[in-house]
Amino acid sequence: MKFIGLVFSLLILSACTSLDSNSMKLNAWMTKEEVIKIMGPPDRRSFRNNDEALQYQGIIGYGQCVYITAWFQEGVLIATTDRRAASIAGCGLGSREVDWGQMPKPTLNINVNNTDT
Repeated sequence: MKFIGLVFSLLILSACTSLDSNSMKLNAWMTKEEVIKIMGPPDRRSFRNNDEALQYQGIIGYGQCVYITAWFQEGVLIATTDRRAASIAGCGLGSREVDWGQMPKPTLNINVNNTDT
C-alpha cells in the first residue's frame, strides 16, 4: 500500500513540475489554443475588454508552488509572468486575482539598416 502511495505522489509531482517546464515552450504571438495545448486547461480565466489572462498553478517542489499567468491581447499571447511561493495547504490558497496593472506591454522590435552606398 505504501508503494502505491509513493507512485501516486511521484506522478503528481512530475505532472506539476512539467507545468514549469512547459511554460518555457511558449512563444509570443501563439494563439490561446496553442497555449492550452502545451499547458493544459487553465485553473482560472480572467477577461478585460479584448485582453485575457489564463492562470496556472502547480507544485514545483516540496512546499513550493509556481503561479504562471499567460497574458493575451486580441487572442494572441503577448507575455507570461510567474511567481513562486510557499505552499499553504496546496497551491490553491496562494492564487490571486489578476492584477491588470501587471500585464506586460507588448513590444515590437524593428531593425532598420540605413546604409548609404
